[in-house]
Amino acid sequence: MQIKSIEPIAVTFRERYDTTGIASTPPFPGMTETLEAVRVLGYELFIVTNKRIHPTRLLVDRLGVGPLFRGLFSPDAFEPAKPNKPAVVAHVLEAFGVDAKASAFVGDTMDDVNAAAAHGIPFVAADYGYGHLGEVEVPAAARLAALTELPPALRRLAS
Repeated sequence: MQIKSIEPIAVTFRERYDTTGIASTPPFPGMTETLEAVRVLGYELFIVTNKRIHPTRLLVDRLGVGPLFRGLFSPDAFEPAKPNKPAVVAHVLEAFGVDAKASAFVGDTMDDVNAAAAHGIPFVAADYGYGHLGEVEVPAAARLAALTELPPALRRLAS
């Protein structure tokens, strides 16, 4: 059997992800308190993801953490769409006047590693993440076994 187009499959996936997928995505333990603690340290929070912006917004709203973030960005949040995550990061740095060296990029995929490296942003490996980066040796300023380890890691990086 030959599939002529994956578009019907992609449409079904998007419909399910935007409903049941989001509804079944649990928050990381201590998520809200950790994000608030990071803001108290003086960091502005942004989400840069390769996921579509629509379900990203739905998920952030469902988890009740939207007000903690200065912005949510993905390639498809732009017209025309940005080609990749490094291009999205470049937009955030420029549009918000973010100092790359005084920032941190927390991620769990090689795409995150590369986006941080492309802009000289210290990378913090989220070994607990869905991307399973913990199984890969990457250049990281810090490694986290849990999200709740982020505030102390940022304090160490800033000192």
